[in-house]
Amino acid sequence: MYISVFCLTKRFVLQKVFFRTKKGTSEKILQSAFALCDVSYSQILRLSSPFFDKNENIFEAYDVIIGATDYSLVTTKAVKRARAEGKKFLSLPLSTNNGQSMLTYDFLQMDTKKSKMMANVIKKYVDEATYLQVKTKLGTDMRFRKKGRNAGFFNGDIRDGNGFSSASIELYVPIEEDQTNGVLYLDGSLGYIGAVKEPVRIEFQNGRIVDIEENEDGKRLKTYIESFDDDRMYVTAEFGIGL
Repeated sequence: MYISVFCLTKRFVLQKVFFRTKKGTSEKILQSAFALCDVSYSQILRLSSPFFDKNENIFEAYDVIIGATDYSLVTTKAVKRARAEGKKFLSLPLSTNNGQSMLTYDFLQMDTKKSKMMANVIKKYVDEATYLQVKTKLGTDMRFRKKGRNAGFFNGDIRDGNGFSSASIELYVPIEEDQTNGVLYLDGSLGYIGAVKEPVRIEFQNGRIVDIEENEDGKRLKTYIESFDDDRMYVTAEFGIGL
């Protein structure tokens, strides 16, 4: 199989790159693509989501797009248009907080059939539910509502996603935007910010964040949210379970 890959250099030149995918690992595939484009990881131009909203036809010439970018392009207009036109898209955000290549992590070798099986088992229960409740020993007590909304899943295989998938390997469901209430004690990762040093207490009311604890990581989270200058950043929109 040959893939036409979207490649962008600092000179803002679009190039098509063709390479075989049958025997190569994910790391080797992208390294080969970058080599043919005469560009390394560090030289790839970092574009923000607005670029892919303003240039929604940028993937017009491509049949398959591997979104190997720092940040996910899933919700951009360019990807939505590509999907509507029947193009295949794999979301593969490469941002990590420890400097290690995301492509070297073991989860990329997960059995896609096994993750699909696990997702379908959980999906059955989630789809039948109206409310989702999450409680932890640390004190998290969250309640979500998703009436009339069904779950989907990503397992890294576009064949199971009708031409669309993500390396996030998760089950997800779009929750009702004004129905999330409770307290979250965040003791894992803050996404693009990184792992927390100590738990952060976050309170939700009617679907919105109303309070973030003023410890070190809480302040980092506040600063990150405020940097978008968008009030919608405080709204809860999705419930996800890693597979």
